[in-house]
Amino acid sequence: MSIIDHIYLLESVHHHIEHKSTGTPREFAARLGISERKLYRILDELRDLGAIITYNVERSSYLYSNEVRINIHLRIDQFDSIKTKGGLFSKNVELLPFLAVGGPKLVPDSY
Repeated sequence: MSIIDHIYLLESVHHHIEHKSTGTPREFAARLGISERKLYRILDELRDLGAIITYNVERSSYLYSNEVRINIHLRIDQFDSIKTKGGLFSKNVELLPFLAVGGPKLVPDSY
């Protein structure tokens, strides 16, 4: 699961708990398209972040016992090229793949 998918899943779990509309753990997991075990791990993640989550048998729903707000901000800046200037000329230099983390080594191992 990508980080984006995980963020959407956390937001969906939060929405259903906030609106007291989760149903049983089995129903909730099925609604989210995940296993019950994964649901329990997500609930544990939210608890680790400070959410007090209980299950109300009468309402058949998970509830927050404290005020919980989730704010997730994701920003991606994309730069296709870097403008460089030097001496008497100016040109655009494309970002080279070896500048990325985990790219090929620039220096042979024999050095």
